[in-house]
Amino acid sequence: MNRPCLCGRFFSFYGRMAGDKSLKHMLLTLAFALTCTLVGSVRLSGADGGGGRKARGRVLRVALVGDPQVDDSTEMGYARRSVYRELYGRRDLDMCIFLGDLVNDNMSLLPESVGVVDSLPYQCFMVPGNHDRDVYRGPKSSAYRRRDLSTWRKVVGYVDTSFVRGNVRFVLMNNVRHSDSGMTDYVGGFTDRQKHWLDSVLNMGVGETRGRKPSRVGVTPALTILATHIPFSQMKGRDSVLALVPDTSRLFLVSGHTHFVSRNDSFRELIAGAACGSWWRGVKGSDGIPYALQSCGSPRGYFLAAIHRDGTYDLSYKCIGRPASEQLSAWAVPNDSTGRSYRLYVNVFGGSLNGVVRISGLGRKTYSCERSLMAAPEVEQVIRLNASRSRDYRKSHRDEFIPLRRKPSPHLWQTTDLISGPLPAHVNVIYRDAHMRIRQRVRMSYVQE
Repeated sequence: MNRPCLCGRFFSFYGRMAGDKSLKHMLLTLAFALTCTLVGSVRLSGADGGGGRKARGRVLRVALVGDPQVDDSTEMGYARRSVYRELYGRRDLDMCIFLGDLVNDNMSLLPESVGVVDSLPYQCFMVPGNHDRDVYRGPKSSAYRRRDLSTWRKVVGYVDTSFVRGNVRFVLMNNVRHSDSGMTDYVGGFTDRQKHWLDSVLNMGVGETRGRKPSRVGVTPALTILATHIPFSQMKGRDSVLALVPDTSRLFLVSGHTHFVSRNDSFRELIAGAACGSWWRGVKGSDGIPYALQSCGSPRGYFLAAIHRDGTYDLSYKCIGRPASEQLSAWAVPNDSTGRSYRLYVNVFGGSLNGVVRISGLGRKTYSCERSLMAAPEVEQVIRLNASRSRDYRKSHRDEFIPLRRKPSPHLWQTTDLISGPLPAHVNVIYRDAHMRIRQRVRMSYVQE
């Protein structure tokens, strides 16, 4: 695994704990320099350890994968035959980052999960999720013990880590903190000790190169990627973290956890969704893998980031087990019972809140779209299927039941104008945002009111 060296962890720890400021600064400087210098000697995940691979040309290609979240041997089989098999077959990647919840509270499956990740033919890194913590007896027990990362530390070896690849700084941090209040036993956020470490990583060498040639440590990467499990926008103490980021840094926030896909380009945040979808539930396809549609209407999938030397990046969403070109869907909803006019909906599986959608192929006119506040049509289909089943059927086929509710999808658009029927079998959809471009000819699907 991608474990930081013991020396680096030793100095990083004592640099955070030292009481004397000058000693603290000296130890942190040495720790950061050692991390940057020795990262090439660290054993990295991937079949070749990453030692013989170089970023292709001037583009660094990274997969961002959220929540495989396997609970038993059956779900491990699903993951092996779907997301892990697909990632293993890719030869266009330089790196993969898993965004937490490799398992679902079953820590006996963590070694196997890490072993599969280790077999992938490129460098892989991971952050722990709220379900990657050891489970002990509850708070009412006399032997109560808070959940922790004991098994994670034994199997993976690191929790928070940072490295530079090309012109990109990657910072991977655990932001799952124990909480005794609320609906869950955790909350998103960093401890003061973590913030101190993050400050040293982001600001070491900034403004210290005047009058001499900048060193590797002193150069600010063109892009900093902060990878956590819980989305940054859902964390406590966000302002204190953002205050640590230098003005010269371009920060890109990536996470998993939510089991839905969401992007906000104005905030540069990407929530990658879950490779397990809705917890490996749903009717199985011809490949024997459950449908497991996510609550936003996106199929199980992951993101691909193509990062350029200047820190700009392009994104695409890859539906697991589907062609790479399949990145959106188009739906027609009748405006009345006559079927004479329709409103069209476009679900861009990896789309941003800031995206723009246009539809053509409906005569000479190109139709503009606006953000919709409806649930995705795919979600509506699942809800109606659930409602059509009897209670006894749902009890006996529990694994086929996806517990979805009607809530607005963050990546659904609708035409501003009604469109007269009849409609063609296919339409052309153009989607664009700051980091994603899609042109797709897609078959029209229908939702009956």
